[in-house]
Amino acid sequence: MVSLKSDSKQGVAIVKSVNKDGKKVIEEKKYLTPEKHGAIKVDSFNAFNLIVKAEDGYIWIFNPFDGIRTVPLLADEKAYSATTSEL
Repeated sequence: MVSLKSDSKQGVAIVKSVNKDGKKVIEEKKYLTPEKHGAIKVDSFNAFNLIVKAEDGYIWIFNPFDGIRTVPLLADEKAYSATTSEL
């Protein structure tokens, strides 16, 4: 699970670009979750869309091209707000 070192309630997705042999990080981007629900981990994925879940069960979609966004929910589930926030 991943969160900021300075704030364990702030989830963060980290995207690293590496060289061809995968040994050197060329670029690193960090995307904050829109709300503080604790560290996040990948729960499942479909192509480039990763479903990330916070410690308290809150869920977002993370796409390395779009950032973090709302998960489409069933009618009986709580609606989650989400916007992308890049450090």
